Amino acid sequence: MRDRVAAVVILFGAVLACGGVQSERWEPRSSDQPSNQIAKTCVRIYRGDIKRVAKAGGLPIGTLTVTAVNADALDPALDSAAEYGGTHCLMLSETDSDETSTMVVQTWGNGAASVVPVNAHKHAVRLLVVRVPRSGWEALPGVLMPLAK
Repeated sequence: MRDRVAAVVILFGAVLACGGVQSERWEPRSSDQPSNQIAKTCVRIYRGDIKRVAKAGGLPIGTLTVTAVNADALDPALDSAAEYGGTHCLMLSETDSDETSTMVVQTWGNGAASVVPVNAHKHAVRLLVVRVPRSGWEALPGVLMPLAK
């Protein structure tokens, strides 16, 4: 067991050192496939929690990048990661950007058109998604224990 925990901690460290694995796009499951979801939402973890999560049997299952426009991306990302079978997420990166684009607005009646600037704030998070099997949840402290679906 000790060797397994050490191997998982090394795996987590390797993923963090290289900035995470290549971001993979998960396709939403189709209605005819069983769901992997075992938690209502993923629990956000921090680097200091990695050993405890690994000791409970947690293994990385992928990365997920979510971008939200004019909204926070973290909560929807934690929900999406749970739908893919994750129980815990470690934030690898977070970016905020403001973008301005233009929209042509035509006024009916006189046919006049004007260009209107449209501002959008984008918030993106990239998460390492981890799955702890239900059998390992009891080994987690209360704040790290996910809620069963």
